Amino acid sequence: MPMPGPRPKPTSLKLLAGNPGKRPLNAAEPRIAPAIPPCPCELTGEARREWKRLGRQLVEVGLISRIDRATFGGNCVAWQNFVTTYSELQKTGLLIRSPQNYPLQNPYLSIVIQALKQIRLYCAEFGLSPSARARVTAGDVEGPDDAFEQYLQRGRGHRVTADVDER
Repeated sequence: MPMPGPRPKPTSLKLLAGNPGKRPLNAAEPRIAPAIPPCPCELTGEARREWKRLGRQLVEVGLISRIDRATFGGNCVAWQNFVTTYSELQKTGLLIRSPQNYPLQNPYLSIVIQALKQIRLYCAEFGLSPSARARVTAGDVEGPDDAFEQYLQRGRGHRVTADVDER
């Protein structure tokens, strides 16, 4: 039976957003080293290119690990489906003619729309939507490692960030 309410957001995404809810972070959440999983040999063409392009970017911000292979692969397949069917839709147009010469919606349009929905859902899994990026703030994403530092920062109501010398 599924849990009620929205799905929990991963701690790494909460830290990138500055923990806007100010709720305690899950200290017991598994910590897995960021890495691009091995690309499945079944992915070809546009899906493989998306795997390489987006995988590098997700590793840079620590939002992908080796165990994310299936979820990330689904995103890349959805991207390939979008690119392939969208190019066909551009060639044939939004409307086609039935055998009786009635205008009909192009079946490619339904596939494009479904692929875009899938991409949006996969992007939410990795925190890649525009609304997720709008909530991200620069600063100390690691947080204090020392238990005493954690205790001191709990009552302050704000995050301590490193001063950066901008020249």
